[in-house]
Amino acid sequence: TIIGKNVTLGHSCVIHTAEIEDNATIGMKSVVTDFAKVGKWAVIAEGSVVKKGQIILDEAIAAGVPAKEIGKVKEEFKVQWTVYKKNYHSFCNRYKENLHEEK
Repeated sequence: TIIGKNVTLGHSCVIHTAEIEDNATIGMKSVVTDFAKVGKWAVIAEGSVVKKGQIILDEAIAAGVPAKEIGKVKEEFKVQWTVYKKNYHSFCNRYKENLHEEK
């Protein structure tokens, strides 16, 4: 499995022997199976299945079982989502900084 930079993985998603390129978003409870590839800035809707060997192109929005392209990611989405991703990263850092061992 290869996961690129700034990828968002939704809760309970499964990535198995697949490649997720930079800035892609995998929705909650989605499954990306063996040897599938999700392109840069692609979005997989929640509950979708990217089947074995399937390729989701850069900037595609895909949904369903199996996942099919239903649209294209717009530039304003990229700008907004970049801000959201930075917020997520800051939450992780804050969480780590505030961890402490119970006595």
